[in-house]
Formats: sequence, structure tokens, C-alpha cells
Amino acid sequence: MRYAIVSDIHANRQAWEETLNDILKWGVDATVCLGDIVGYGPMPEPVLESVCEYADDIVIGNHDAVIGGRSSPELFGAHALKSLEWTQSRLDEASVRFLGDLPSLIEGDGFALAHAEVLDPEMFGYIENPTDARLNFESCSYPLVFVGHTHYPEIYALDMGTSAVQRIPCQDIVLASDHRYLINVGSVGDPRDGTREASYCIFDDEARTVVFRKLLFDLDGYRRDMADRKVEYKPYFVMAAAHPGARPPPKDWAMEMPARSHEAPKKPVRVLHVSQSAADRTERQEAEAEQERLKRERLLTALQQARAADEQRRKTQIENQREALRKRQQAMEQARARKEQERQRQAEENRRKSLEMLAQSKIREEERRKQQEAHAARLRETLEERKEIARKRAEVRRWKQEQERQEKERRLQARKAELAKAAEERRLRREAEQEAAQARIREALELKKRQMASPASATPSAGKSRAAHPLPVRDSAPPPPAAPVPSLHETREIVLRPKTDAGRALPGRVSEPAPAPPASPPADIGDTLKELTHAEPEERRSAIAELAAEKQRRRREADAARRQRAREAIRKKQEIARKNKGENA
Repeated sequence: MRYAIVSDIHANRQAWEETLNDILKWGVDATVCLGDIVGYGPMPEPVLESVCEYADDIVIGNHDAVIGGRSSPELFGAHALKSLEWTQSRLDEASVRFLGDLPSLIEGDGFALAHAEVLDPEMFGYIENPTDARLNFESCSYPLVFVGHTHYPEIYALDMGTSAVQRIPCQDIVLASDHRYLINVGSVGDPRDGTREASYCIFDDEARTVVFRKLLFDLDGYRRDMADRKVEYKPYFVMAAAHPGARPPPKDWAMEMPARSHEAPKKPVRVLHVSQSAADRTERQEAEAEQERLKRERLLTALQQARAADEQRRKTQIENQREALRKRQQAMEQARARKEQERQRQAEENRRKSLEMLAQSKIREEERRKQQEAHAARLRETLEERKEIARKRAEVRRWKQEQERQEKERRLQARKAELAKAAEERRLRREAEQEAAQARIREALELKKRQMASPASATPSAGKSRAAHPLPVRDSAPPPPAAPVPSLHETREIVLRPKTDAGRALPGRVSEPAPAPPASPPADIGDTLKELTHAEPEERRSAIAELAAEKQRRRREADAARRQRAREAIRKKQEIARKNKGENA
């Protein structure tokens, strides 16, 4: 058989008429609607009547379920709710009951049809990716499922060998025997795939083929209907700014499958926008009158059946409510019993846990007390060790201070002795120089006396020579004795100093003798260092830091003492120089 499968017409009269004309041209054996006949669109009454007339089977959609009272409108948005309220106000009671009585799933020979999904047909979930498709494949055993609801035509294929689910774009397809398929036929009246073309498919169960049909419809007529009915909601395809051109005509069916006879449709169809002759118009009018009569009969029959079904449903509902109430009471009793058992079990478990926690807390308290005692003992030992280290460091410090004091005194005494020795040497040198000068003066006086006492017959040249040189020639008399020169070991070496900060030259600095080597430290210093090697790392680090600080302090003290000694030596040299200057004057 060949099936035409349509979905989501949404009260779009122009799209439904175009789709119906195309279905009749293909000569299908049955037409199935997958729900959402009404909602959004401006023409719910004529579209519902036409679908009831030409569709062999109809599945309930989510819009139909809300209008028929089988589903809650809470999940709908504001625009959809407003559209549903407007649609419900346009439908009579019989139409509302008819929509509420539609089935949620139809099973065929090797395939199934639902509005949204087969996982839970009345939940109307969306199949938008391979994961959703896999859940539907796992929830049923149908090799082929047709759905709508998303308004987007597409195919999902499950490879039964590898269990892989693949999304296939909308295209004509030959069904493979080693695959299962879930096919979304798209939307007739509200396409949302980026086009303004009505979409449906034709399924041939003998040739195992699915052909997708895409049809343009009268968009201007749809807009006029919306304006006449004052419908505020505008579908996606109406609001789209750009509309692509019409698709090219599909391939002839006989080119891909065996030829099939295109017989006249079993049911007469009201075809719009087709020019006819007078005879054809008369025949069409008679056919339409017959259709109206048959339609009224079907409506009366449907109304009677709806009333009977309503009464039966009411009785069944009462029985179901009673049964549900009884089951609910039983479930409540069972729940109370389970809750009591769970409460007792939980209380016993809490008591057991409380005892365990109490025992563990006692154990932890005892361990904590022992740790505190051990820590206190370690602290006492550490304190004693630090006191001993501090005592030894103080002894070492006092010993070093004593050594430095003795060294200062020794240097001071040596400096005083050197200065006294130098002063004595200078005094002796000056006395020797004074004696030599007096001896030369005496010699000169004696020589002058001898010249004055010599005879006048002396030659003029000799007289000129003596007059020119009144003093005796030093070569004729022996030189005065030189002052004793001290040895290098007894004197100090004179070193010229650079200018000071004030810009004046300082007198020469006499090199000091090498200081005597310091005395050896007390014997307990080595013991202290040995003890530090066996101390804790933290204590050893603190002790090393203190020793480094002590070393720096001693270095600073030594530098300060050295600078003080240099200043004292300069001051004394200046005093000696002033004294020497006064003596020479």
C-alpha cells in the first residue's frame, strides 16, 4: 500500500488544500494525519472538517490534546496559549470532543505513527538529535516510525549491526532491511526549516520507499485569512524576511519505482484555483451537494458516537477513579508501614552510630592528651637546650670582649712607646743639628779673625777671593759630625696619606707592628658547636642565625675600634707636628 503521511497542519487552509491536491494526484491508498490539525492558524473549522473527511486515520497532537482537555496548557508559551484560547472559541463542542478522543499512537503492518515520539506518546517530547532518537528506538521494536511535532523534516537511521544512530538530511530514501528508521515528515501548515513550503511524505510499504514532498502554497491568501480573523500570532515562515523560490518539480514516480496506475481518488475533493467548464461546474456542484449531505450524516454519526463515547468514558472514569482511590489508599497504607520501618531502622542506625562516635571521641581525646604531654616534654627539653646554648654563647661573648679589651690595651701601650721613641729621636737629631750649626759659626768667626790679622801685602786676587767668600770654604775644613741615624728596625716607616675629606693633607702614618695572635677560645666553644650539630633542625637554624648576627656585631665593633684608633693616631700626629713647629720657631 501507499500511504500519504501529513502532520502539523495548524489550521493553514491554503497549505492543506495544496497538499490534498498533491496527495490525490499521487493516488495513495490511505492518508494518515499525525496531529496538530488546529492551533496558530486562522481557519480551524474548515481545516478540521476537511481533515476529518479525507484522512483515514488521525493521531492526536499536543495542540489537539490541550483543546480536547487531555493535556495541561502549562507547558505552552504566552503566544501559543493565546492562539489556543482563540482556536477553542472558534470550535463547537462536538469538534472539541472529537479532538479529545483521538488516539496517541497508531500501529500499522511493520510501522507505527505518533505525533511526537513513541517513548511516551502523550508527553509530546521532542526528537532533536541522535540521542533522543536512540531512546525511542530502545523503547519499541518497530522497524519504522513516523513522527512530526518539530516542524522539521529529517531521518534517523539505526544500524542494527553496529547500534549506531545517524541523522540523515531530508531526502527520498529506500529503506534497508538491516536498519531501523525514525522519520519526521515535517509540517504542512507551519514549516520551520527555513522555507515556506508545506512538507509531507509518501510511504510505499511494498517498494520500501519514502518520498518527501515539498509544496509552495498561497502565502498572500494565508495573510488575508489572518487579517480577516484578526489573528495576532505570526508563524516563522510569515515573519521570514527572505523567501526562496519554488523548488523544482520532483522526479516522476515511475522513474524510481515500478509504474502504478493513478486511479481517480476514492473520495471527491474540493479543488481550489482550477478553472472548469460549465458542465464541469454543474458536476462539481452536484458532487459538492452530495459531499455536504454525506458530511452532515457523518457529523451526526460522529456526534452520536461522541455522546456514547462520552457516557462510556464518564462511567469508565468513575470506575477508574474508584479503583485509583482504592489503590491510593493501599499505597498510602504501605507507604506508612514502610515509613515506620524506615524510621525504626534509622533510629537503630543512629543509636549505633552515636555509640561508635562516642567511643571514637574518647579514643581521640586520649590520643590528644598523650600528644599534648609529649609536646610539653619536648618543649621543656628544647627550652633547657636553648638556655644552655644561650649561657655558652654569653661565655663566648664575654671571652671575646675580654680578648678585644686586652688587645686594645696592648696596642695603646705599643703606640705610646713608639710615639715616645720617635719624639726622643727627633730631639736628639735637633740637638745634633744645632751643635753642628754652632761649630760652623765658630769656625767662620775664627777664619774671619785670621783674615783680618793677616798682612796687607796680600795679593788683590786673594783679597777679592776672600771678600767674595767671607766664610771659609767647607772643603778646607772637615764636615761636622752627622746626627746618629736610627736603624730601620727602631724607627717606623713614614707613609704619605691622601687628602682628607676637608681637602688638607694629613701627616704621614707610621705603620703599626703586626698584632699578636689572639688567645685561643675557651674549650667549651667547640663543645657547643658539637652540640648544635645534634640539635633539631629548627634549633640549629636559629643558633646559626644568632652566631651570624654575633659575627656581624663583632665585625662592626672591630671596624669602629679601628676607625677610633686611626682618629687618635691622626690627632696625636697633629699635636706632635704643632710642637715640632713651635720648637723650630
